[in-house]
Amino acid sequence: MSSKYIPIFSLLILILVAFALPGPIFCTAQSSLSLRLSFGKPFYASGEELTATLTLSNDSPESMKNVRVTLSIDGRLSLPNQTQPSSEQESKPLLRQTWSRSSLPAGKTEFKIKKEIPDLEDGAYQVLATVTQEGQTILEQKSALCVMSPKISSPLLMAIVWNLHDRAHFNPQRIFLDQDIQDHCSLDPQNPEPYFQHIIALSQHPNIQVNMNFTPLLLQQIQDTSDGYEILVGGKVKKIPEESKQAQDAAELLKRFEKVIKNGQIELIPAPYAYPSLATLANQGWDRDGLVQIKKGKEVVAKIFNLPEPGGLYPPNLTLNSKALSYLTQNQVKYTILKENIFLTVPETEGDIYMPHRVQDAENNRLTVFFADNFLTQILTEDQDAEATSQRLLGALTEIYLTRAGEQKIAVMSPDDVSWDPNLELLQALYAKLEQIPWIKTIALGEATDLIAPPTRPLTLAETEPEGGYLETENLKELERAQAGF
Repeated sequence: MSSKYIPIFSLLILILVAFALPGPIFCTAQSSLSLRLSFGKPFYASGEELTATLTLSNDSPESMKNVRVTLSIDGRLSLPNQTQPSSEQESKPLLRQTWSRSSLPAGKTEFKIKKEIPDLEDGAYQVLATVTQEGQTILEQKSALCVMSPKISSPLLMAIVWNLHDRAHFNPQRIFLDQDIQDHCSLDPQNPEPYFQHIIALSQHPNIQVNMNFTPLLLQQIQDTSDGYEILVGGKVKKIPEESKQAQDAAELLKRFEKVIKNGQIELIPAPYAYPSLATLANQGWDRDGLVQIKKGKEVVAKIFNLPEPGGLYPPNLTLNSKALSYLTQNQVKYTILKENIFLTVPETEGDIYMPHRVQDAENNRLTVFFADNFLTQILTEDQDAEATSQRLLGALTEIYLTRAGEQKIAVMSPDDVSWDPNLELLQALYAKLEQIPWIKTIALGEATDLIAPPTRPLTLAETEPEGGYLETENLKELERAQAGF
């Protein structure tokens, strides 16, 4: 190497070494740290003994120096656009416990607390667990402490809506282009795929009811797989027989879903057949496509699972406009789900999102709409572990229940991001807690439609203009790809 490059080369080496050296927070050990916070039970009464465990896992072979772990329970959890009344009680932490370790070894270290809950009013209280080193926060975990008296009035109804969707994976000749659908049908209990995870969790918690979009196009591809299928491999078409493991797993998956649906744990609320944006179709003037997509979707779901045609519809992106609403009413759809944001854009609305509402189309045909709570979805999809996420959700539901206590309300949690799926651990943690809570009852939206009367004055959805750009273009492309396989 020429000598004129040595100073620059040496400087680069020094910079790299400087970044690689462990600083005051011991980067190597920190990157392998995880924190779990759990309570002895999902809720307590005021005056009961609280038990909580913080488990700090250090998966690095190195020990960590000068670590401090803090558990803090503060004031009430506030729902969006809701201000909790301030009180002297909430001006300082309700409980704070700190543990200090000069050296934290590799492996798991537990920090436990047992204390009597002070005299608190019913509600959910914010909980924060932090790990600091050399004065710098390196880990934190949010949770909620739920305090409720034994006296329970009318329970809060909770509609959980899962979105099982996948795009078309075949060409116009219905030859599969990849193995994705078949892989997702696997029934391997050691490494369960997302579809099978729902079956496992519901079978473990038979008192839980959920609502589910199983996109008809996806269902059709699973059924095609179960019958034996053709797939393009290395430019050649390969036939996979009905006796293959992939086909048998797909057939068994459908059977297991049918069983859970018919025992009442799942209510199917299908999307239009190929999951097109109905507002996009309406804005393009493709009314026939909108009507056919809904009709086809209902027929496919009813045929595959041997059911009557579903009464509800899951609109992709949980979005509709007034033009698209007639597609639903003309297909005898009785109820649907929309984003909370749409409710906020409707002027002069009665009530709030914790009740069903009526919407009407241009011909004054009406149907029931439920609005999904953004706050619940935000908590659900945040990057936290299953225990903390499920406990925070319980905290938010507790506060919703206490809003106008005694009135019949329904909270709808409906994550619509097709790239996100709940993992099995989260499903199990959430369902286990909900089964123990007397003031929350999971429910199918069809039942809720008959149970809760909406305000008499219907809402009128706003018109939307075509979005244009990438999103609109992709919506149209996806529809065209799926229609090729019609």
